[in-house]
Amino acid sequence: MQNKAGILIVDDNPDIREYLNEIIAELGYQPYPASTGMEALDILTENNQIDLILLDVIMPEMNGFDVLASIRKNKEYDEIRIIMLTALQYIEDKELAFKLGASDYLQKPFDIRELSARIKTHIGLKKVTENYISQKNLLDTIFSTIPGLVTLKGKNYEYIHANEKFYDCLNLSSEIITGKTDADIFPVDIADERKKSDDLIINLGIKELEYEEDFPLSEGKSVHLLTRKRPVYDSEGKCSGIVSVSLDITEQAVLKEAFFEKEILLSALIENIPFELWAIDNDYNFLLQNKTHFEKWGNVIGKNILSLDIPDDIKKAWKDSAECVFSGNNRIDQYPKEEADGLHWYIKELRPIKSDDKILGCFGIKQDITVKQMLQTHYERLNKVLPELMDLLSDPVIIFSNKTKLPIWKNKSAISLIYGKNCNDQSGTMEIDIKENLAKITYNNKKFVGNVAGILFWNEEEICIIIMSSNQQENNRTFN
Repeated sequence: MQNKAGILIVDDNPDIREYLNEIIAELGYQPYPASTGMEALDILTENNQIDLILLDVIMPEMNGFDVLASIRKNKEYDEIRIIMLTALQYIEDKELAFKLGASDYLQKPFDIRELSARIKTHIGLKKVTENYISQKNLLDTIFSTIPGLVTLKGKNYEYIHANEKFYDCLNLSSEIITGKTDADIFPVDIADERKKSDDLIINLGIKELEYEEDFPLSEGKSVHLLTRKRPVYDSEGKCSGIVSVSLDITEQAVLKEAFFEKEILLSALIENIPFELWAIDNDYNFLLQNKTHFEKWGNVIGKNILSLDIPDDIKKAWKDSAECVFSGNNRIDQYPKEEADGLHWYIKELRPIKSDDKILGCFGIKQDITVKQMLQTHYERLNKVLPELMDLLSDPVIIFSNKTKLPIWKNKSAISLIYGKNCNDQSGTMEIDIKENLAKITYNNKKFVGNVAGILFWNEEEICIIIMSSNQQENNRTFN
Protein backbone atom coordinates (compact mmCIF):
# COMPACT_ATOMS: atom_id res chain seq x y z
CA MET A 1 0.00 0.00 0.00
CA GLN A 2 1.41 3.41 -1.06
CA ASN A 3 2.01 5.88 1.79
CA LYS A 4 3.52 8.69 -0.32
CA ALA A 5 1.33 11.57 -1.43
CA GLY A 6 0.60 11.29 -5.15
CA ILE A 7 1.05 14.29 -7.44
CA LEU A 8 -0.32 14.34 -10.98
CA ILE A 9 1.80 16.40 -13.44
CA VAL A 10 -0.14 17.61 -16.48
CA ASP A 11 1.98 19.40 -19.11
CA ASP A 12 2.39 18.89 -22.85
CA ASN A 13 6.06 19.97 -22.71
CA PRO A 14 8.18 16.83 -22.08
CA ASP A 15 11.12 18.82 -20.67
CA ILE A 16 8.98 20.60 -18.09
CA ARG A 17 7.19 17.33 -17.31
CA GLU A 18 10.49 15.56 -16.68
CA TYR A 19 11.80 18.49 -14.62
CA LEU A 20 8.72 18.51 -12.40
CA ASN A 21 8.89 14.73 -12.12
CA GLU A 22 12.41 14.96 -10.65
CA ILE A 23 11.48 17.74 -8.24
CA ILE A 24 8.48 15.83 -6.89
CA ALA A 25 10.49 12.64 -6.46
CA GLU A 26 13.21 14.55 -4.56
CA LEU A 27 10.53 15.99 -2.26
CA GLY A 28 9.50 12.43 -1.35
CA TYR A 29 6.21 12.32 -3.26
CA GLN A 30 5.02 9.94 -5.98
CA PRO A 31 4.81 11.63 -9.42
CA TYR A 32 2.24 10.68 -12.06
CA PRO A 33 3.07 12.40 -15.40
CA ALA A 34 0.44 13.10 -18.09
CA SER A 35 1.04 14.82 -21.44
CA THR A 36 -2.60 15.71 -22.23
CA GLY A 37 -5.77 16.64 -20.42
CA MET A 38 -7.50 13.41 -21.45
CA GLU A 39 -4.57 11.32 -20.18
CA ALA A 40 -4.76 13.18 -16.84
CA LEU A 41 -8.48 12.42 -16.51
CA ASP A 42 -7.81 8.75 -17.28
CA ILE A 43 -5.14 8.60 -14.55
CA LEU A 44 -7.55 10.17 -12.07
CA THR A 45 -10.19 7.61 -12.95
CA GLU A 46 -7.82 4.64 -12.53
CA ASN A 47 -5.82 5.92 -9.52
CA ASN A 48 -7.17 6.97 -6.13
CA GLN A 49 -3.75 8.00 -4.78
CA ILE A 50 -3.72 11.50 -6.28
CA ASP A 51 -3.50 14.24 -3.63
CA LEU A 52 -2.44 17.22 -5.75
CA ILE A 53 -2.37 18.21 -9.44
CA LEU A 54 0.13 20.51 -11.16
CA LEU A 55 -1.86 21.62 -14.18
CA ASP A 56 -0.53 23.51 -17.21
CA VAL A 57 -2.99 25.92 -18.84
CA ILE A 58 -1.88 26.12 -22.47
CA MET A 59 -2.18 22.63 -23.97
CA PRO A 60 -3.53 21.39 -27.33
CA GLU A 61 -6.99 19.81 -27.69
CA MET A 62 -8.01 20.18 -24.03
CA ASN A 63 -6.52 23.18 -22.19
CA GLY A 64 -5.96 23.43 -18.45
CA PHE A 65 -9.16 25.38 -17.79
CA ASP A 66 -11.22 22.62 -19.48
CA VAL A 67 -9.44 19.95 -17.44
CA LEU A 68 -10.00 21.94 -14.24
CA ALA A 69 -13.72 22.37 -14.98
CA SER A 70 -14.09 18.66 -15.76
CA ILE A 71 -12.39 17.63 -12.52
CA ARG A 72 -14.46 19.97 -10.35
CA LYS A 73 -17.70 18.58 -11.79
CA ASN A 74 -16.92 15.28 -10.03
CA LYS A 75 -17.58 15.47 -6.27
CA GLU A 76 -15.21 12.54 -5.80
CA TYR A 77 -12.29 14.88 -6.53
CA ASP A 78 -13.39 17.77 -4.28
CA GLU A 79 -10.52 17.32 -1.84
CA ILE A 80 -7.76 17.16 -4.47
CA ARG A 81 -5.71 20.37 -4.50
CA ILE A 82 -4.98 21.85 -7.97
CA ILE A 83 -2.14 24.32 -8.70
CA MET A 84 -2.33 26.01 -12.10
CA LEU A 85 1.06 26.50 -13.86
CA THR A 86 1.10 28.95 -16.79
CA ALA A 87 3.01 31.67 -18.59
CA LEU A 88 -0.22 33.70 -18.92
CA GLN A 89 0.07 37.02 -17.12
CA TYR A 90 -3.46 38.40 -17.37
CA ILE A 91 -5.43 38.88 -14.18
CA GLU A 92 -8.54 37.58 -15.97
CA ASP A 93 -6.86 34.18 -16.36
CA LYS A 94 -6.20 33.99 -12.63
CA GLU A 95 -9.78 34.99 -11.88
CA LEU A 96 -11.09 32.29 -14.21
CA ALA A 97 -8.83 29.66 -12.63
CA PHE A 98 -10.03 30.39 -9.11
CA LYS A 99 -13.64 30.64 -10.29
CA LEU A 100 -13.38 27.13 -11.77
CA GLY A 101 -12.00 25.74 -8.50
CA ALA A 102 -8.20 26.07 -8.59
CA SER A 103 -6.45 25.92 -5.23
CA ASP A 104 -3.46 28.02 -6.29
CA TYR A 105 -1.91 29.75 -9.30
CA LEU A 106 1.83 29.91 -10.12
CA GLN A 107 3.27 31.80 -13.05
CA LYS A 108 6.03 30.39 -15.26
CA PRO A 109 8.93 30.59 -15.03
CA PHE A 110 8.64 29.68 -11.35
CA ASP A 111 11.21 29.46 -8.59
CA ILE A 112 11.84 25.89 -7.47
CA ARG A 113 11.78 26.92 -3.78
CA GLU A 114 8.43 28.64 -4.14
CA LEU A 115 6.96 25.68 -6.01
CA SER A 116 8.26 23.25 -3.35
CA ALA A 117 6.81 25.39 -0.55
CA ARG A 118 3.41 25.55 -2.22
CA ILE A 119 3.36 21.81 -2.89
CA LYS A 120 4.15 21.06 0.77
CA THR A 121 1.54 23.57 1.94
CA HIS A 122 -1.27 22.11 -0.17
CA ILE A 123 -0.37 18.50 0.66
CA GLY A 124 -0.52 19.48 4.33
CA LEU A 125 -3.86 21.26 3.88
CA LYS A 126 -5.31 18.22 2.15
CA LYS A 127 -4.27 15.96 5.02
CA VAL A 128 -5.81 18.39 7.54
CA THR A 129 -9.02 18.45 5.50
CA GLU A 130 -9.07 14.66 5.29
CA ASN A 131 -8.58 14.36 9.05
CA TYR A 132 -11.41 16.83 9.62
CA ILE A 133 -13.72 14.93 7.27
CA SER A 134 -12.73 11.63 8.89
CA GLN A 135 -13.51 13.00 12.36
CA LYS A 136 -16.78 14.48 11.13
CA ASN A 137 -17.77 11.16 9.55
CA LEU A 138 -16.89 9.37 12.78
CA LEU A 139 -18.99 11.88 14.72
CA ASP A 140 -21.86 11.38 12.26
CA THR A 141 -21.62 7.61 12.72
CA ILE A 142 -21.59 7.85 16.51
CA PHE A 143 -24.46 10.33 16.55
CA SER A 144 -26.55 8.22 14.16
CA THR A 145 -26.19 5.07 16.28
CA ILE A 146 -27.42 6.73 19.48
CA PRO A 147 -31.15 5.94 19.91
CA GLY A 148 -32.36 9.47 20.41
CA LEU A 149 -31.91 13.11 19.46
CA VAL A 150 -28.27 14.19 19.67
CA THR A 151 -27.00 17.77 19.35
CA LEU A 152 -23.72 19.60 19.80
CA LYS A 153 -23.81 23.33 20.58
CA GLY A 154 -21.08 25.96 20.84
CA LYS A 155 -20.54 28.28 23.80
CA ASN A 156 -22.75 30.88 22.11
CA TYR A 157 -25.65 28.38 22.09
CA GLU A 158 -25.41 27.85 18.32
CA TYR A 159 -25.97 24.39 16.83
CA ILE A 160 -22.71 22.92 15.51
CA HIS A 161 -23.90 19.41 14.75
CA ALA A 162 -26.86 17.09 15.21
CA ASN A 163 -27.94 13.64 14.13
CA GLU A 164 -30.53 12.82 11.49
CA LYS A 165 -33.22 12.06 14.10
CA PHE A 166 -33.04 15.65 15.32
CA TYR A 167 -33.31 17.06 11.80
CA ASP A 168 -36.17 14.68 10.97
CA CYS A 169 -38.16 15.70 14.06
CA LEU A 170 -38.00 19.36 13.03
CA ASN A 171 -38.30 18.56 9.31
CA LEU A 172 -35.34 20.87 8.70
CA SER A 173 -31.97 20.24 7.04
CA SER A 174 -28.58 20.53 8.70
CA GLU A 175 -27.79 23.51 6.46
CA ILE A 176 -30.73 25.42 7.94
CA ILE A 177 -30.08 24.50 11.59
CA THR A 178 -26.27 24.69 11.74
CA GLY A 179 -25.17 28.03 13.18
CA LYS A 180 -28.66 28.83 14.48
CA THR A 181 -29.77 29.02 18.12
CA ASP A 182 -32.96 27.77 19.74
CA ALA A 183 -34.35 31.29 19.46
CA ASP A 184 -34.13 30.98 15.66
CA ILE A 185 -35.89 27.60 15.58
CA PHE A 186 -38.43 27.28 18.41
CA PRO A 187 -41.23 29.44 19.83
CA VAL A 188 -40.10 32.00 22.41
CA ASP A 189 -41.28 30.07 25.50
CA ILE A 190 -39.60 26.83 24.45
CA ALA A 191 -36.42 28.59 23.33
CA ASP A 192 -36.19 30.40 26.69
CA GLU A 193 -36.54 27.16 28.66
CA ARG A 194 -33.87 25.42 26.57
CA LYS A 195 -31.48 28.37 26.98
CA LYS A 196 -31.96 28.35 30.76
CA SER A 197 -30.80 24.75 30.94
CA ASP A 198 -27.82 25.57 28.69
CA ASP A 199 -26.94 28.50 30.97
CA LEU A 200 -26.63 26.17 33.95
CA ILE A 201 -23.83 24.32 32.15
CA ILE A 202 -22.07 27.15 30.28
CA ASN A 203 -22.32 29.91 32.89
CA LEU A 204 -22.76 28.09 36.21
CA GLY A 205 -20.47 25.12 35.55
CA ILE A 206 -22.98 22.31 36.10
CA LYS A 207 -21.25 19.03 35.13
CA GLU A 208 -24.39 17.15 34.09
CA LEU A 209 -28.03 18.04 33.72
CA GLU A 210 -30.95 15.64 33.29
CA TYR A 211 -34.59 16.65 32.95
CA GLU A 212 -37.80 15.91 31.08
CA GLU A 213 -39.19 18.27 28.45
CA ASP A 214 -41.84 18.52 25.75
CA PHE A 215 -40.26 18.81 22.32
CA PRO A 216 -42.31 20.28 19.45
CA LEU A 217 -42.50 18.41 16.15
CA SER A 218 -42.95 19.92 12.71
CA GLU A 219 -46.55 18.65 12.42
CA GLY A 220 -47.67 20.69 15.44
CA LYS A 221 -47.43 17.67 17.75
CA SER A 222 -44.88 17.11 20.49
CA VAL A 223 -42.98 14.29 22.16
CA HIS A 224 -41.94 13.94 25.78
CA LEU A 225 -38.16 13.65 26.09
CA LEU A 226 -35.72 12.64 28.78
CA THR A 227 -32.78 14.96 28.09
CA ARG A 228 -29.25 14.73 29.45
CA LYS A 229 -26.72 17.51 28.84
CA ARG A 230 -23.01 17.67 29.54
CA PRO A 231 -20.31 20.30 28.90
CA VAL A 232 -17.65 20.00 26.20
CA TYR A 233 -14.21 21.26 27.26
CA ASP A 234 -11.46 22.76 25.11
CA SER A 235 -7.72 22.10 25.44
CA GLU A 236 -7.53 24.63 28.29
CA GLY A 237 -10.28 22.93 30.26
CA LYS A 238 -12.83 25.66 29.58
CA CYS A 239 -16.42 24.94 28.60
CA SER A 240 -16.63 25.36 24.83
CA GLY A 241 -20.06 23.88 24.23
CA ILE A 242 -22.75 21.39 25.19
CA VAL A 243 -23.56 17.89 24.01
CA SER A 244 -27.16 16.81 24.51
CA VAL A 245 -28.85 13.41 24.18
CA SER A 246 -32.65 13.14 24.37
CA LEU A 247 -34.67 9.93 24.48
CA ASP A 248 -38.32 9.80 23.50
CA ILE A 249 -40.18 8.68 26.63
CA THR A 250 -43.63 9.77 25.49
CA GLU A 251 -45.08 6.29 25.84
CA GLN A 252 -43.42 5.71 29.19
CA ALA A 253 -44.74 9.04 30.49
CA VAL A 254 -48.30 8.14 29.52
CA LEU A 255 -48.01 4.73 31.13
CA LYS A 256 -46.49 6.22 34.25
CA GLU A 257 -49.39 8.64 34.59
CA ALA A 258 -51.90 5.81 34.30
CA PHE A 259 -49.85 3.45 36.44
CA PHE A 260 -51.72 4.12 39.70
CA GLU A 261 -55.16 4.28 38.08
CA LYS A 262 -55.31 0.95 36.25
CA GLU A 263 -55.11 -2.65 37.34
CA ILE A 264 -52.68 -3.75 34.64
CA LEU A 265 -49.38 -5.13 35.83
CA LEU A 266 -46.71 -3.39 33.73
CA SER A 267 -44.03 -6.05 34.12
CA ALA A 268 -42.68 -5.92 30.57
CA LEU A 269 -42.34 -2.13 30.52
CA ILE A 270 -40.67 -1.68 33.91
CA GLU A 271 -38.07 -4.42 33.59
CA ASN A 272 -35.20 -1.95 33.42
CA ILE A 273 -36.39 0.51 36.07
CA PRO A 274 -33.33 0.99 38.33
CA PHE A 275 -35.09 0.22 41.61
CA GLU A 276 -36.89 -2.76 43.10
CA LEU A 277 -40.48 -3.35 41.95
CA TRP A 278 -42.75 -6.27 42.74
CA ALA A 279 -46.42 -7.31 43.01
CA ILE A 280 -48.23 -9.90 45.15
CA ASP A 281 -51.80 -11.23 45.25
CA ASN A 282 -54.14 -11.41 48.23
CA ASP A 283 -52.59 -14.73 49.28
CA TYR A 284 -49.13 -13.17 49.53
CA ASN A 285 -47.86 -14.92 46.39
CA PHE A 286 -45.48 -13.00 44.12
CA LEU A 287 -46.96 -12.17 40.72
CA LEU A 288 -44.23 -9.89 39.39
CA GLN A 289 -40.70 -8.76 40.04
CA ASN A 290 -38.34 -6.69 37.93
CA LYS A 291 -34.66 -7.26 37.25
CA THR A 292 -33.43 -5.20 40.22
CA HIS A 293 -35.68 -7.10 42.64
CA PHE A 294 -34.54 -10.41 41.11
CA GLU A 295 -30.85 -9.49 41.59
CA LYS A 296 -31.52 -8.67 45.24
CA TRP A 297 -33.81 -11.55 46.28
CA GLY A 298 -33.55 -14.19 43.51
CA ASN A 299 -36.50 -15.65 41.63
CA VAL A 300 -39.62 -15.33 43.80
CA ILE A 301 -42.35 -15.51 41.12
CA GLY A 302 -45.13 -17.86 42.25
CA LYS A 303 -43.68 -18.19 45.75
CA ASN A 304 -45.38 -17.18 48.98
CA ILE A 305 -43.76 -14.58 51.23
CA LEU A 306 -43.74 -16.97 54.18
CA SER A 307 -41.99 -19.73 52.16
CA LEU A 308 -39.02 -17.62 51.08
CA ASP A 309 -35.54 -18.42 52.35
CA ILE A 310 -35.02 -15.03 53.99
CA PRO A 311 -34.84 -13.90 57.65
CA ASP A 312 -38.11 -14.17 59.59
CA ASP A 313 -38.14 -10.48 60.54
CA ILE A 314 -38.09 -9.51 56.83
CA LYS A 315 -40.93 -11.96 56.07
CA LYS A 316 -43.02 -10.46 58.87
CA ALA A 317 -42.31 -6.88 57.75
CA TRP A 318 -43.33 -7.72 54.15
CA LYS A 319 -46.50 -9.46 55.27
CA ASP A 320 -47.51 -6.66 57.66
CA SER A 321 -46.96 -4.05 54.95
CA ALA A 322 -49.08 -6.04 52.48
CA GLU A 323 -51.92 -6.44 55.01
CA CYS A 324 -51.98 -2.67 55.47
CA VAL A 325 -52.37 -2.17 51.72
CA PHE A 326 -55.00 -4.92 51.39
CA SER A 327 -57.18 -2.84 53.69
CA GLY A 328 -57.21 -0.12 51.04
CA ASN A 329 -54.40 2.11 52.29
CA ASN A 330 -51.24 3.26 50.59
CA ARG A 331 -48.10 2.79 52.62
CA ILE A 332 -44.81 4.69 52.42
CA ASP A 333 -41.83 3.86 54.62
CA GLN A 334 -38.50 5.69 54.70
CA TYR A 335 -35.70 4.09 56.63
CA PRO A 336 -31.89 3.73 56.91
CA LYS A 337 -30.09 0.42 56.48
CA GLU A 338 -26.44 -0.49 56.94
CA GLU A 339 -25.06 -2.04 53.74
CA ALA A 340 -21.60 -3.38 52.87
CA ASP A 341 -20.54 0.02 51.47
CA GLY A 342 -22.01 2.07 54.31
CA LEU A 343 -25.32 3.52 55.47
CA HIS A 344 -28.07 3.76 52.83
CA TRP A 345 -31.47 5.43 52.95
CA TYR A 346 -34.44 3.75 51.27
CA ILE A 347 -38.02 4.69 50.55
CA LYS A 348 -40.56 1.91 50.04
CA GLU A 349 -44.05 2.53 48.71
CA LEU A 350 -46.91 0.01 48.44
CA ARG A 351 -50.25 0.60 46.72
CA PRO A 352 -53.29 -1.64 46.20
CA ILE A 353 -54.12 -3.19 42.81
CA LYS A 354 -57.82 -2.55 42.21
CA SER A 355 -60.44 -3.65 39.73
CA ASP A 356 -64.01 -2.37 40.09
CA ASP A 357 -63.18 -1.27 43.65
CA LYS A 358 -62.03 -4.77 44.50
CA ILE A 359 -58.49 -5.17 45.82
CA LEU A 360 -56.69 -7.94 43.93
CA GLY A 361 -53.26 -7.50 45.49
CA CYS A 362 -50.59 -4.87 45.89
CA PHE A 363 -47.46 -3.69 44.18
CA GLY A 364 -44.38 -2.16 45.78
CA ILE A 365 -41.45 0.01 44.81
CA LYS A 366 -38.22 0.38 46.78
CA GLN A 367 -35.72 3.10 45.88
CA ASP A 368 -32.27 3.95 47.19
CA ILE A 369 -32.48 7.67 48.09
CA THR A 370 -29.13 7.94 49.85
CA VAL A 371 -27.87 10.75 47.62
CA LYS A 372 -31.18 12.60 47.85
CA GLN A 373 -31.15 12.30 51.64
CA MET A 374 -27.61 13.66 51.81
CA LEU A 375 -28.56 16.59 49.57
CA GLN A 376 -31.63 17.29 51.71
CA THR A 377 -29.47 17.38 54.83
CA HIS A 378 -26.99 19.77 53.22
CA TYR A 379 -29.87 21.87 51.90
CA GLU A 380 -31.42 22.24 55.37
CA ARG A 381 -28.06 23.29 56.79
CA LEU A 382 -27.57 25.81 53.99
CA ASN A 383 -31.09 27.15 54.55
CA LYS A 384 -30.12 28.05 58.09
CA VAL A 385 -26.74 29.58 57.28
CA LEU A 386 -27.58 31.50 54.08
CA PRO A 387 -29.60 34.38 55.65
CA GLU A 388 -26.84 35.01 58.18
CA LEU A 389 -24.22 35.09 55.41
CA MET A 390 -26.29 37.46 53.27
CA ASP A 391 -26.73 39.87 56.19
CA LEU A 392 -22.96 40.19 56.43
CA LEU A 393 -22.83 41.69 52.92
CA SER A 394 -22.53 45.48 52.81
CA ASP A 395 -24.38 45.63 49.47
CA PRO A 396 -28.19 45.62 49.56
CA VAL A 397 -29.48 42.26 48.29
CA ILE A 398 -33.04 41.20 47.36
CA ILE A 399 -34.16 37.71 46.40
CA PHE A 400 -37.11 37.95 44.04
CA SER A 401 -39.58 35.21 43.03
CA ASN A 402 -40.13 34.92 39.28
CA LYS A 403 -43.38 33.10 40.00
CA THR A 404 -45.11 35.57 42.33
CA LYS A 405 -43.24 38.66 41.06
CA LEU A 406 -42.64 39.60 44.72
CA PRO A 407 -39.53 39.81 46.93
CA ILE A 408 -39.18 36.79 49.20
CA TRP A 409 -36.13 37.92 51.19
CA LYS A 410 -34.03 41.05 51.81
CA ASN A 411 -30.82 41.45 53.77
CA LYS A 412 -30.35 44.16 56.40
CA SER A 413 -28.68 46.58 53.98
CA ALA A 414 -31.60 46.31 51.52
CA ILE A 415 -34.19 46.80 54.31
CA SER A 416 -32.37 49.92 55.52
CA LEU A 417 -32.08 51.33 51.98
CA ILE A 418 -35.72 50.72 51.00
CA TYR A 419 -37.60 51.46 54.23
CA GLY A 420 -35.27 53.98 55.80
CA LYS A 421 -35.04 54.48 59.54
CA ASN A 422 -38.60 53.27 60.18
CA CYS A 423 -37.87 49.69 59.13
CA ASN A 424 -40.88 48.40 61.07
CA ASP A 425 -43.29 49.92 58.54
CA GLN A 426 -43.09 47.72 55.45
CA SER A 427 -46.73 48.04 54.43
CA GLY A 428 -46.14 49.60 51.00
CA THR A 429 -46.25 47.74 47.72
CA MET A 430 -42.97 46.89 46.04
CA GLU A 431 -42.78 46.37 42.28
CA ILE A 432 -39.83 44.89 40.46
CA ASP A 433 -39.29 45.02 36.71
CA ILE A 434 -36.41 43.00 35.23
CA LYS A 435 -35.07 43.52 31.73
CA GLU A 436 -31.97 41.55 30.82
CA ASN A 437 -29.53 42.14 33.74
CA LEU A 438 -31.10 45.39 35.04
CA ALA A 439 -33.76 45.42 37.76
CA LYS A 440 -35.92 48.50 38.41
CA ILE A 441 -37.54 48.60 41.85
CA THR A 442 -40.24 50.99 43.09
CA TYR A 443 -41.56 51.32 46.64
CA ASN A 444 -43.87 54.16 47.77
CA ASN A 445 -42.63 56.40 44.92
CA LYS A 446 -38.99 55.65 45.72
CA LYS A 447 -36.92 54.37 42.81
CA PHE A 448 -34.03 51.97 42.98
CA VAL A 449 -31.97 49.98 40.49
CA GLY A 450 -30.00 46.81 40.83
CA ASN A 451 -28.04 44.24 38.86
CA VAL A 452 -29.27 40.67 38.41
CA ALA A 453 -26.52 38.58 39.98
CA GLY A 454 -28.02 35.21 39.10
CA ILE A 455 -31.11 33.11 38.47
CA LEU A 456 -31.45 29.71 40.15
CA PHE A 457 -33.90 27.25 41.65
CA TRP A 458 -34.51 27.39 45.43
CA ASN A 459 -37.24 25.50 47.30
CA GLU A 460 -38.49 24.22 43.91
CA GLU A 461 -39.01 27.83 42.77
CA GLU A 462 -37.12 29.95 40.26
CA ILE A 463 -35.62 32.94 42.05
CA CYS A 464 -33.60 35.97 40.99
CA ILE A 465 -30.81 37.48 43.13
CA ILE A 466 -30.57 41.28 42.78
CA ILE A 467 -27.71 43.41 44.12
CA MET A 468 -29.04 46.97 44.55
CA SER A 469 -27.25 50.28 44.21
CA SER A 470 -27.10 52.32 47.45
CA ASN A 471 -26.44 55.60 45.57
CA GLN A 472 -29.83 57.33 45.32
CA GLN A 473 -28.69 59.83 42.67
CA GLU A 474 -27.43 56.99 40.53
CA ASN A 475 -30.72 55.15 41.16
CA ASN A 476 -32.82 58.07 39.89
CA ARG A 477 -30.56 58.68 36.88
CA THR A 478 -30.43 55.03 35.79
CA PHE A 479 -34.12 54.43 36.52
CA ASN A 480 -35.20 57.23 34.22
